[in-house]
Amino acid sequence: SGFKTFLVPPTQSLVYTASLEQVNLSEYALTNWDLNVVEVSNLDEVFEHFTGLVIERESVEGVDVVVDDYSFLMRFMASSLLGHVNKINLELHSKFDESNLSYAVSGELGFAINSSDLVLNNIFELFENDSFYVAASKSLQEAINARYAFYLIDYDLTVSKNVFVKSVLDSVNDEIQFFVNSTNYSLILDNVYDLELVVASLDRLREAESIILSAYESFQATDYRGALFLSATALERLETARTWLNTTNYLSGSESFVFNDSLLSALAISGINDASTAITYASTLVSDSAIFNLQQGLDGVSDFFVEGKYARTIFESLSLKAEANLLMEVRGLTDDLLSSLFSTKRDNVVRLIVREERSGELPILAISYLLYADYFFEVGDLSNALRYLNYAAQYSSLSSDVFKAMIGKPSSQVNNGFVLVNANEWLLDDDSVSFLFGMVFASIIFVFVFFVKLIIS
Repeated sequence: SGFKTFLVPPTQSLVYTASLEQVNLSEYALTNWDLNVVEVSNLDEVFEHFTGLVIERESVEGVDVVVDDYSFLMRFMASSLLGHVNKINLELHSKFDESNLSYAVSGELGFAINSSDLVLNNIFELFENDSFYVAASKSLQEAINARYAFYLIDYDLTVSKNVFVKSVLDSVNDEIQFFVNSTNYSLILDNVYDLELVVASLDRLREAESIILSAYESFQATDYRGALFLSATALERLETARTWLNTTNYLSGSESFVFNDSLLSALAISGINDASTAITYASTLVSDSAIFNLQQGLDGVSDFFVEGKYARTIFESLSLKAEANLLMEVRGLTDDLLSSLFSTKRDNVVRLIVREERSGELPILAISYLLYADYFFEVGDLSNALRYLNYAAQYSSLSSDVFKAMIGKPSSQVNNGFVLVNANEWLLDDDSVSFLFGMVFASIIFVFVFFVKLIIS
């Protein structure tokens, strides 16, 4: 065909096993076909190989993406959730000490409560070290566990267990519906930063609604403890929805615009399509239950869209795309390679966040996920470190995407897919980048699969 260089995704030039014989694709292609196999990780590298032009990348060494406004908002959020879980934990201690529980439940909960005390101490340390999002995330999980333990105490002491569980489900569902009916999400916002906070709140609310429905399903299947755990999860998810929404009161600005959930429909459709494409790419390289789970998740996201839950659709689509990318990235990698991948990918994520901050946005979730990735990397959990880096990358443009959906993008700023910066500059907009990368990466995957099959045969 005349081609002398073949580009493949990172790690995909590694050794494969064919007919009980290990084959190094790079060596095989060079020896038999005089073809160079080169790993590339993004569109920039593809461009460099095809044109010979090197794209200068801004150094991010020493760059801190945590700006003052982010710290201010997340300190409030973490403080609120930490105070909330601490209150529940104190009440749980008192209730546990006063209850005459069965031996089995007493032992189970006693161990859980003691473990929870240790975790809470760790969360307070994280907060004191300004790891606000990590502290907030861990506070949520501990609040769920404490709430569940609360329910189990009453469950153990109750004779009519099905009646008790049904009453818990109904109570949680009523609280969720009260919040839905009493909270007006058609808010007039005065700060562009508030957009991501409101969308995050709405996502958590929709998640709480979905979880309580699952709790009713568990109840119908007579899985009463499962129903109680899901009820606890739904109630605490509602608390995070309330906290995200309350956080909008802590920064003021000079803007004035109305948040309208219905305007997110186009962004939600785009998210579904992007997630579907990523899962399709991943399925060409990975054939296991993980792909099946992603495809099931995509079906659920489509249901959210049909139900008009656009914020939930967007968030779940971004998460699915991140998970699909993760499957492709970590396939067959050793810990040393995972560590190297983390370093390279982190720099790219920082660049994405810095770009958003310079444009006047505050990518709250992207920064939070980046810091969570750093936390997992420090404790040696490379898989979750890369997972949250992928989340950070996918969520980096959420604020600007929502702003465009709410406010609209003036047609005078767009010319054939390129956003005009000035007479001598142009930048690809998000849709153009997605299209170009999709076309190039799809071609790489298609030829790569053909390449492997040819060797095996």
